[in-house]
Amino acid sequence: MPVSVVPRAQEKSCMTDIMDLRESQRTPVDFQAEIRVPGTDQKITADVADMSENGLRIVAPSAFDAGTVLVVSIEPKAKDAPPVTVSVTVVRSIPGATGDQFEIACALD
Repeated sequence: MPVSVVPRAQEKSCMTDIMDLRESQRTPVDFQAEIRVPGTDQKITADVADMSENGLRIVAPSAFDAGTVLVVSIEPKAKDAPPVTVSVTVVRSIPGATGDQFEIACALD
């Protein structure tokens, strides 16, 4: 699947600067998640960096095209808590600061 990525020169200083114009406040979190693309065998492990009532930001080794629907299964830190699974739509993917990860902004479906 071809992926469109916003070059770092076109973005502000980072994804959080781009996302500052949002309707709800983002809360920093540190969760691991499994990301799946429905209808495919594609699965990756990623980190959820922050969340709001309308979306989340994922840091992953792969980028996804805007408009791609993903199923995100978040692993809570509590040992007895079950994973939380949500459907999201990718808003944008940009290269992370290190260049080997992508910051993926997603809207909750």
